[in-house]
Amino acid sequence: MAEQIDDNQERFIKDAVQQFVDAQIEGQQPDLDEFVKKYPEFEHQIRQMIQNVRKIDALFASLTQGEESGSETADESGNLVGQKLGHFEIREMIGRGGMGVVYLARDTKLDRSVAIKSMPAELAGGSTTRTRFRREAKLLASLSHPNIGVIHDIIEQTEGSAYLVLEYVPGQTLAERIAGKPLKLEAALTIGLQVAEAVAAAHENGVVHRDLKPSNIKITPEGKVKVLDFGLAKAVGGEPTEKPTTVTQPGRVIGTPAYMSPEQARGKSTDHRTDIWSFGCLMYEMLSGHPPFESETATEILARIIEREPDWEVLPQETPANIRVLLRRCLEKDQRQRLRDIGDAAIEINETLSLGLLTESKPATARVVTIGARYEEWR
Repeated sequence: MAEQIDDNQERFIKDAVQQFVDAQIEGQQPDLDEFVKKYPEFEHQIRQMIQNVRKIDALFASLTQGEESGSETADESGNLVGQKLGHFEIREMIGRGGMGVVYLARDTKLDRSVAIKSMPAELAGGSTTRTRFRREAKLLASLSHPNIGVIHDIIEQTEGSAYLVLEYVPGQTLAERIAGKPLKLEAALTIGLQVAEAVAAAHENGVVHRDLKPSNIKITPEGKVKVLDFGLAKAVGGEPTEKPTTVTQPGRVIGTPAYMSPEQARGKSTDHRTDIWSFGCLMYEMLSGHPPFESETATEILARIIEREPDWEVLPQETPANIRVLLRRCLEKDQRQRLRDIGDAAIEINETLSLGLLTESKPATARVVTIGARYEEWR
């Protein structure tokens, strides 16, 4: 028995930790000291891994819960509907999130519709938030791609208010398009291709999104995809004084739990591979109808991201084998083993669409060999 455990030490330890995490998720309160005594040969390793998972509770105590929590708690007194901001007439509120309220406005000078993103009134006095707004403006201005929302202007007022004037993108968000139901295979791949090309363009310009999720992706009535909201992005190799984790207060992590990479969930340094993980989550959700990691609380979601694997059986049977392999490469927990360039994902999806590999009669065997060979090179 001891020899067998030695041969499978890593899996044995992970299984033990999983038992502990599952017990916590189910509402039990297992005693750590008593638990690790059951595994004397690996007591130290199991204790360390469980302590790392426990840190999630403290790490996410101050986590802002995306659009949903923002819409419930934000102050309505700052509503700009019906007012004018320079030569922009504010028509209606079209969105609200933890980092800003978004309005539909009319640019009276150029006679066009625009989206104006304002800083929440309760955060207007915060220098960190203003810094993040300026960063978003600079990052967006540096990007030029048909699948990335355009920034037209930034307005900063003397009383501390700040506004971004953005391209108005009509249509549904990807979250609205999915709405808990899987998309047809070709539609999912077509949307995924455009997202991958947009993020690849951002990466080529040194920009990491860090909050890629369905609500940050718009689909126009014509089917064009636009990736929005680079407010949480980080310029790779940017300001030398920037901390490697976030620009928030100590202990707070930027992002949305269900789409965070394991390294992002732990509050560690992130790079372009975090976007690749989030892209994998998007593709999985489009194909299955739900994110790969779900639970009732942010803490439980992050525990699942760190310790569990997605249920690959829920993907539609007609999903080409090479796309399944691609998703596995995107959702590698160890970022060193993850797909290295999201541009490769765009190439893979484009070739799948172009070569007509979307039916069971054409299982893309040759493509599996190709991406499998690439994976061996990456490893």
